[in-house]
Amino acid sequence: MESRDIINYGKEGAAVAQDYDLNEETWFAAYREMMTIFLKQGGLVQEASIQVRGDDIHLTLIGADGNMLYMKFADFFVGKPKPPMRGDYVVRARQEVPIQELAVRMSESFGERANARDPTVSNCLSTVYLSQQDNSRYRNRIVLSDLRQLDSNQLPTLSIGLSSMAVPFRTVRVIANVNQMMAITTGPLASGSAQALLQAVRLGDTSQIRLPLVLHADSSRSGGSYWNSNSGINDVSLVCNYDEGIVYEAPSSEWDLTGMKFLGAVEEGGLKRALSKTAKKRPFGQLELHYSSEKAKARLKVKNLKGEEGEREYEEATLRFKDVGLVYEREPGQHVACADYGTIFDQFLSTRQGNPSIGRAIATAKENDPEATITELIGISARDELVVGFQHRSMTIACTMAGISRQAEFDDEYLGTSRAEDMRRTSEFYRTEESEEDEEPQTVEHQEPPSALYMKWKIYSDEWHQARGLPLPTDVGPVFMTYMNSGEMTQEDIDEYNRLLQE
Repeated sequence: MESRDIINYGKEGAAVAQDYDLNEETWFAAYREMMTIFLKQGGLVQEASIQVRGDDIHLTLIGADGNMLYMKFADFFVGKPKPPMRGDYVVRARQEVPIQELAVRMSESFGERANARDPTVSNCLSTVYLSQQDNSRYRNRIVLSDLRQLDSNQLPTLSIGLSSMAVPFRTVRVIANVNQMMAITTGPLASGSAQALLQAVRLGDTSQIRLPLVLHADSSRSGGSYWNSNSGINDVSLVCNYDEGIVYEAPSSEWDLTGMKFLGAVEEGGLKRALSKTAKKRPFGQLELHYSSEKAKARLKVKNLKGEEGEREYEEATLRFKDVGLVYEREPGQHVACADYGTIFDQFLSTRQGNPSIGRAIATAKENDPEATITELIGISARDELVVGFQHRSMTIACTMAGISRQAEFDDEYLGTSRAEDMRRTSEFYRTEESEEDEEPQTVEHQEPPSALYMKWKIYSDEWHQARGLPLPTDVGPVFMTYMNSGEMTQEDIDEYNRLLQE
């Protein structure tokens, strides 16, 4: 029983989900990289949403362990048929029934069938791994990176429907990861396992089912048995099938469904420069992000352990670059998140072979569109985890940086004094009012220079931030990075930006 059979069961006409083959997409390698990073942090997905905005598609996964993954792919629907929904919308599903409970229902349904064997719950479940744990073949096991990618019968398919969806789980090979996931496993449509699943989720009649968000493994076209490792598995997807619509109005910001409290941006290489001050050997230094909505300001801070080994006393490192441009705010207040150098290096900076990272996803984006500018993203998740990602005109990606848990205390003094111009959200105020000085001397990068091109960037930046209800930045870096979204940036703009930074 394929995933498309599950999500389309009982559906007719426009209710049938539209399928999209991801294997031919230029960004599919980045998709697999990011899915691996996300699942390494925890494999139980509590919420999945697919936003459609024009021809762009946005995928967000929220994990039970606080992990979050957001991916946007531009022009996804160009040259493809769209689902029957009109305008901008979001298809959204949440987990309502634990997978073990669903497996128990499936097991019980066997007993209702004449001449049926008496399988246990384990017959309905498979264990899904990111990496091979042992050589035993006598268990229901699936290694995601071992799923064949090129078989025409096993293509990774994204499905979008009025009341159902399917998100393919595909990863790259990773070494010695201990995270495990459970998947409902079914054989051919007429098999006992498939019929048990349908029986377990029917709503009183034979045509309607309500399947919550659950991981599904398909063995419908394989001659292998369930215990024969990956040989019996064709596909693994996150699926749901409801008896009611799951289409909602798109939120005002594409970031709303991520649950992030705050998102900021720096120019390409900004995070690497900040991390250059961290201790790169154990015990690693940590990178902190502090944000105050009252001051409309965000800053990076680096802290390293000092003293004898085993002591937990930190000292700050002096950063030449620390201000972060404001991109998105969901929860006003004072927020802080941190991660150690090892975590960010492995999951963001590293591009070495065999290590899944955002750096490798950035390399994919540059390979597909080398002329486009990269903007680095850093933010704070709903559970105060550090979020890191990047923005490119072909794709945008953001993911939590979960690793060894580290706590940081919000430092209001570090953000300097409140500036009145950071609180006002009208461009007229910025043109007439002078700013107060920070407690710390501003670098040239953060001064407002007299430049005609800067004013052009500022006008676009103000309009962009006002449309989203965000504070208006004044610093050169955030203003210029916002102007990149206009699609009108020229070499003259780039040269002027570099000149202003070097003054």
